[in-house]
Amino acid sequence: MKKFTPSVLRLLLGIGVVLILAGMFCGFQVLTEFTEQLPISSVLISISGAIMIYLSLAVVGNAAVFFSGLYIFLIGCVSFFLTLQSFPNIQFRHLWPSFMVFCSICLFLTCIYKYKRLRTIYVFPAVLIFVLGAVFFLFSFGIVKFSFVNFISKWWPLMLIICGGVLVSMFLYQQTGNRFPYETEDSADSTDAVGLKRRGSRGKKRVGIPRAHGSDE
Repeated sequence: MKKFTPSVLRLLLGIGVVLILAGMFCGFQVLTEFTEQLPISSVLISISGAIMIYLSLAVVGNAAVFFSGLYIFLIGCVSFFLTLQSFPNIQFRHLWPSFMVFCSICLFLTCIYKYKRLRTIYVFPAVLIFVLGAVFFLFSFGIVKFSFVNFISKWWPLMLIICGGVLVSMFLYQQTGNRFPYETEDSADSTDAVGLKRRGSRGKKRVGIPRAHGSDE
């Protein structure tokens, strides 16, 4: 298959993003039989997020822009879903923990975008935020029969015990001479970078300047 030029690839990416947006909005409208005008604010939020994703992939190449665009796009999708009111029983007070779940998903995807693999420094906070969002869903949908405020007011000392236990575990873990996974990954990356620089410098030294004919005469 013929390899496309960068300009053609950017064009394909832009067309793909537009088709995805059009398919999502039209699909929501058809499946839910929504006959009124589309919510402009939600559509604009999703489009702005999609534009930031496109810029990060095709122009800027910045992980922060990619994360922000993806997060804004997902928030726009939730706002669009709530505006359609296809499920009247589901309101914002039920879906607010989804913002934390979206944050964890964006961290995962940003890690893959930036490093082309998963790294602990991104995965650990992403998993933690995802677990917190899942716990908050239990309260927002009423699966747990008492409010989150009452739970915190009664069990907040447990949070202190858990945080203290984590800090003590971190201290004991490093006292044994072990290193955290993200430190190992960072040291490995720095070692690889130093190795590449050394190999590059050796290659430059081996390449000599050709001597001109008759220079010794």
